[in-house]
Amino acid sequence: HAYASYRWDVPNWFAGQFDFKVRSLIEVLGDYIREGKIKVDPTAIPEGVTYHDSCNLARNGGLIEEPRYVLKNVAQDFREMTPNKDEAICCGGGGGLVALAEYAERRIAAGKPKADQIKQTGAKVVVAACENCRLQIGDINEHYNLNVKITAITDLVVRAMRLPKPLPGHEAEYLFEGEGAAIARE
Repeated sequence: HAYASYRWDVPNWFAGQFDFKVRSLIEVLGDYIREGKIKVDPTAIPEGVTYHDSCNLARNGGLIEEPRYVLKNVAQDFREMTPNKDEAICCGGGGGLVALAEYAERRIAAGKPKADQIKQTGAKVVVAACENCRLQIGDINEHYNLNVKITAITDLVVRAMRLPKPLPGHEAEYLFEGEGAAIARE
C-alpha cells in the first residue's frame, strides 16, 4: 500500500512530482535480473508456483508483467491463475479487512473463489506481493485445506540467487554458481 501511496497519492497531495521515480521492489528485482546484477537459477524452484495479482498492485497500480518476468526467471514451473492480471479475482482481504477479526467469517467466504482458483492451478507455492493478501490467502489456505505455501516474491528470488564466489566467512549462508551449487539453508 505504501507503493501506491508514494507513486500516485503523495504527489497529488503535495501538488508535484518527486525528483525520483517511485518503483516497486518487484520492478527493481526485474531490472536487476535483466541486467545481470542478480544472477538467478531458473531451475532453483522446482515446485509449481502461481501468482496472485493483488487489487492494489495490479488493477490500481498496473504492476502486472514484472512479477511474471521475475517468477519465470526463478521458478521452473510457473502457472497462471485464470482469470488473472487486471481481471484477477480479489482474495477477500483487501482494504485491511484481514486485520479486523469481526470480518473473519465474511473474508473467508469471500476468499472461496480465490481458493478454488489456487486449487485449479495445482501449484504448491502461491506468491503474493501484498502483505494483506498473503495473510488472507494464508487464512483461506488453512480453512479450505489447500496445502500450499504462501510467500513473497523476494523469498523466491533469494532461493534462486547464485553468487559468483563465496563471501569470506559466509560460505554456508549463500548459494553459489558452478559445481556443487546447492541451497545451503532452507
